[in-house]
Amino acid sequence: MININEMSESHILKQKDIRELAGWSRSTFIRRMKIGMTPKLLIENGKCKGCTVKAYKEWINSLQQKQ
Repeated sequence: MININEMSESHILKQKDIRELAGWSRSTFIRRMKIGMTPKLLIENGKCKGCTVKAYKEWINSLQQKQ
């Protein structure tokens, strides 16, 4: 299990890590990525490399504020 509280904010979470934290399948992740419902992702040469812990935390906070 991933514990983002033990990681530095600049640590890169891979797609697999993001999916595990969010409880999403690969297809759900891709679908949500296409419509912009994921944390701010790092894209390199057209491929998603993941996101920083900081971006993930900001995304979670923004979702909680909408509720």
